[in-house]
Order: sequence, then structure tokens, then C-alpha cells
Amino acid sequence: WAADPGTGKTLAAQTVMEEVGGRWMWVGPKSSLVNIKREFVKFGFLGAVTLMGFEELANKSPSPTDYTGLIVDEAHKCKNPTAKRSKAVARFAEGVDRCVLMSGTPSPKTPLDWWSLAEIAAPGFLRENSREALTRTLANVVERDYGAGKIIEVESWKEEEVKRLHERLKGLVVVVRK
Repeated sequence: WAADPGTGKTLAAQTVMEEVGGRWMWVGPKSSLVNIKREFVKFGFLGAVTLMGFEELANKSPSPTDYTGLIVDEAHKCKNPTAKRSKAVARFAEGVDRCVLMSGTPSPKTPLDWWSLAEIAAPGFLRENSREALTRTLANVVERDYGAGKIIEVESWKEEEVKRLHERLKGLVVVVRK
């Protein structure tokens, strides 16, 4: 759910957890978890949930088999597929039946930011099997060598491909603006 702040992501996630049932893992920035607890009380949440920060998830590596689903709050923090937190969330998501990623930033800085999020939510949803492959689909690239190996850099975006990416994400991504 890529939705502007104040559009009801937290309440919607609580509803999903209650309706599906079972035990859920809620992962997000440690600083946001106190507010999430307060919202659970405010809305009378009745489900079973474990709250955990990104770093705690990465360090503790809890077993996903103990959980029905995963809610990832501020999921845009998992846009880098090589980051420790992104890998921990992806590993956990693979082991549960349901996964909801929420972000209050519905417009990523670059269309490439969608790759890791899509791969966590639904592995293989995008035909490109890596961020680099998506880069080659969406952009005109140039390879440069700065002495430490070749680096692929975006020279310009292929506007039609970028527009088509948003169409390709339908069914996986819900964008809500105020």
C-alpha cells in the first residue's frame, strides 16, 4: 500500500490481521512502534501480533513458521535489495502466507525502488529477476569504469517503459493519495 500519511494504512492493516486471524509480525522503524501500540488500543485491535524493529528482525531472525503473515510499516526503507533490513524482511516474507507492505511515500524517488518491494511482497511478480535487469528495461544506461569495476548508470529514462511499469504493478500495488 503506497498511500499518503493519514489515509488509514494502519487501521486497514489491523482489519486484515483480525479478519485473517492467526499470529502476525509487524515490522517497522523502532521509533514508530510505540505509536502503533497506541493505535491498536485506540481502534480496539483484537488480533495476535508481535512488534519488531527492522534491526531487531535482522539480528534475531525469528522463525516465520510461527506466523500467519507479515505487515511491513514504512516499507520504503526496504528498497535497497542488498541492505541487511531488506534481506531480513524478504527472508521472513518468504516463510509466511500473507505479506502487506505499507509506505507513506507513494511516489518513490526512482522507479527502480519498486523492484525490491515487489520482490518482497510477491517474488517473481516482475519479470526482471534483479534491480539491474529492471534498470536495463526502464532506462538507457551507460557502463562506466571508475577503477573498481564497471558500474551501470542511468543516462535517461524510457518514459513509455516507466509508464508501463505502473501498469505492470497493478494487482500488487495500491496507491492512495489524500
